[in-house]
Parts: sequence; C-alpha cells; structure tokens
Amino acid sequence: MFEERGELPIGIVGCGHQGTNYILRALRVRDTLAVRKSPDAARAAGDEELMGLVLLASRLEIEGVPKEALTLDAMLDLYDEDLAEILEADGRLREQMARFRGKSAPAVDPDAAEDRPALGAGALDGARESPAVDRGLAGDQ
Repeated sequence: MFEERGELPIGIVGCGHQGTNYILRALRVRDTLAVRKSPDAARAAGDEELMGLVLLASRLEIEGVPKEALTLDAMLDLYDEDLAEILEADGRLREQMARFRGKSAPAVDPDAAEDRPALGAGALDGARESPAVDRGLAGDQ
C-alpha cells in the first residue's frame, strides 16, 4: 500500500491530545465514493478547494485524533504550515506511485499556486491526481 508518514510542524488537538504524527495514503475509489456520501459533501459541492480538503481528510490519519474528527471544519482549521506539510507528503506519494508505474511525476512547487490545479480537481479527477491547494485561500484567521 502506498502511504507517506510524517510529522506536522504544529499539529491539531483531538481528544485532548496534540496530534503531530500523520499517515497519508493513496486515494482509492472507496474514498471518492465515501466523500460523496459524507456530511461534508453538500457543503463542499461545487467548490473544488473544499472538495479537495474533504478528499485529503478521507486519506489522512493523525495520531491521537479520531478519524471521524477529521472533517472539513478540522481541515479548514489546520495551520498553513501543517497543510503545506500534508501537500508535500501528497506530492511525494504521487512520485512514489509514478515510479511504481515506471513513470516520473511532474515536480510540484508547494509555494507556486499558479503552477498546480486547484485543491480537489473534482471528485472523479481526484481519483487520477491528488489535489493541491491555492495558498491564496488561506487568509488570515
């Protein structure tokens, strides 16, 4: 199974525990279908960035944080540095999968929003290519 493990620079609190260790796994068809039926689907419908965050959450595990707590709101509450780390892991994962298929993945600069697709290129497109994020959407919160 394809997965990337790492540590979030800041982390999130879940059940009174500061979670920083994470696992991001490859997107599977079951993830895409589950996301379409999730409570966050209606809210993310029509917004590629939000749908991409929901798809990322479906593939993400953070130590000490229950899976059901990784909702769209939890993803929106991530610190920018943590989301950047997750997106870098996603890029490494895509490279790993491309090498497995005997191809090379295109290089992605995590700081160049104009060089990549919007977060979650759509539910079906997400199955072919993992989402990226438009860093301009982060704002000051």
